[in-house]
Amino acid sequence: MTENLAHRYSLLASVLLAVFLLGGCKSQQPASPSPAEKKPIAAQEQEKIKTLTRCVQLLADSMKDPQQAFHFSFRGQENLNPKFPKEKGARPDIGPVELQADFTPEAVSLVSKRGKLRTERKVRKGEEPGWSLSRLDLLSTLASTSSAMALASSAARPAGNGTVAGVPADEFEFDTRTAAGAEAVGVEMTRSMLTNLKNAKGSAWVEKDTGRLLKFSIDAYYAEKGGPTWQEHYEGEVLPMVPRQP
Repeated sequence: MTENLAHRYSLLASVLLAVFLLGGCKSQQPASPSPAEKKPIAAQEQEKIKTLTRCVQLLADSMKDPQQAFHFSFRGQENLNPKFPKEKGARPDIGPVELQADFTPEAVSLVSKRGKLRTERKVRKGEEPGWSLSRLDLLSTLASTSSAMALASSAARPAGNGTVAGVPADEFEFDTRTAAGAEAVGVEMTRSMLTNLKNAKGSAWVEKDTGRLLKFSIDAYYAEKGGPTWQEHYEGEVLPMVPRQP
């Protein structure tokens, strides 16, 4: 379990660098777009897309220091084998992952599941070691989503706007497999910094006022050099918590 977390955190370090570089990537227009290239995105829409490069971090920040009560729900299918890909001959073992967490300015309560392993924590802010351990659970859950969103941001397209649990949000769709022109350059740049994540397809909803990630559904495609290929899935949603009646 510890090796698996360390592997995911190493991905996060690469993602942060990718996000920094991609910050200006979207603003570059191709010099001579080919007929097969997608329709150029208006400058206003490009500014919206830039929010994808930081939306996961803003979600993580809101978990670290919640200003209001909310619930975060995550379900996915991920590699559960801590020996892969570090040990020769090991192969990915895809299994269920789930996190249900309640946040308030004073405390966090969560239940996480990775395969058959179940972890439950209820801690008040600042209580150690429970508070730090809860942070590790949350960061581990968001690590793969963070990598996929960094890769997807270069190929994202606005898909309208609406609400998530009553909160105004911008919707984006992405499929890095069909990226072309400047989008393909951005995707390849990020891909080169990630260990084995090759493509991402899905949708994301970003809160209009804060830029925080509110909802997502992502299929991630992996390939180990000279080894196996596999697919993972991540989906999550932020929901407001209704105050309990006395």
